[in-house]
Amino acid sequence: MGAAQYQYETPLNETQLFVLRTFTATKNAADREELTNLYINYIQQKLNTETNRLWNEGKLNDSVFEEMLNTHIRTPYNR
Repeated sequence: MGAAQYQYETPLNETQLFVLRTFTATKNAADREELTNLYINYIQQKLNTETNRLWNEGKLNDSVFEEMLNTHIRTPYNR
């Protein structure tokens, strides 16, 4: 099956389209790498802000992290 034959059940939202258009407009690998790093830094900043908020509200703490480390969360496989 060629790539053109795939159909998506859910259309892309405006943010997804923006990201695709932005990456499509890059001229070379260096520009793509710079754009990728900007995106990674943006996500990291958002994650840090949310993590700090949860920590300050007492919803996240060392015991929660410890529980996450010791929790088996993989989906069981049916054989």
